[in-house]
Amino acid sequence: MAEFLQLTLANVTLAAVYLLIGQGWNLNIAVSGLLNLAIGGLYMFGGMLSFQLAAGWGLPAAVAALLAVAAVAAIALVVERLLLRPAGDRVVVQIIATIGVSMVLMEAARHWFGVDPVKPPALLPGDPVPVGPVPVTPQAVCVIAVAIAGTVASQLFFRRTDRGRAMRACADNPEGARGIGIDVPRQRTIAYTAAGALAALAGVLIAPLIPVTYAGGDFVALKAFMAIAVVGLGDFAWAPAGALAVASIEGYVAGYVSSDYRDVVVLSLLLAVLLAKVVRPSGRLDLLPGTG
Repeated sequence: MAEFLQLTLANVTLAAVYLLIGQGWNLNIAVSGLLNLAIGGLYMFGGMLSFQLAAGWGLPAAVAALLAVAAVAAIALVVERLLLRPAGDRVVVQIIATIGVSMVLMEAARHWFGVDPVKPPALLPGDPVPVGPVPVTPQAVCVIAVAIAGTVASQLFFRRTDRGRAMRACADNPEGARGIGIDVPRQRTIAYTAAGALAALAGVLIAPLIPVTYAGGDFVALKAFMAIAVVGLGDFAWAPAGALAVASIEGYVAGYVSSDYRDVVVLSLLLAVLLAKVVRPSGRLDLLPGTG
């Protein structure tokens, strides 16, 4: 029983990471309809930069984390203004640009931080606290709490505020949003910057528990994408359920079957989800809300 509970806690912690990254995916989809394929690179760069600032420069862990998130958000802002905004509504150009950004971040991280996994100091240091038969680390609690708070805040923002509804209108009907005076490019810039910050925050929070490598970001982002694809792209309310489902399948397969099959099972399920939810009976591929 203790092993099951320990594995479940690890699954919930991993689900929190997928949730934060997934909400970044959702944010871009909800506002611009864009599949931001740079999310994985932003996640990775945030975790590795926080390590460099803390271990290399000697900054306190909390300061290093904040600076890393701010730096990645600034990168996302610059990318949106210089690459994505000039592309306008040409989705293919935007996707290619985000792939290029991810590759640049990967090479920059390899050059600046090295190829070895990095593990920055915990934001909440301390020995694990026993909760029944399960030792719980303060950092794991921090990851889960931040993910829950971020999800609740996103839900309230988009459902209860005028700015949130205006941002959703930018994806639902860009021309209509422009017609009523909404600055669509500005809303998309805000969304892309916030998505980058969420991805970096996920990297900063999980890196003290699971070391981050320069080439590992895209795979984590792919699993986060599966978490939101299971429940529907752009759906903030059900994203936690999708994240928990994906993390639980991954964790229990690794714990009770074999870690060699963990990724195979998760990716196979992703393909099944895409076939079941994305490919319409007409044979058209519907990747974004409102298309098809």
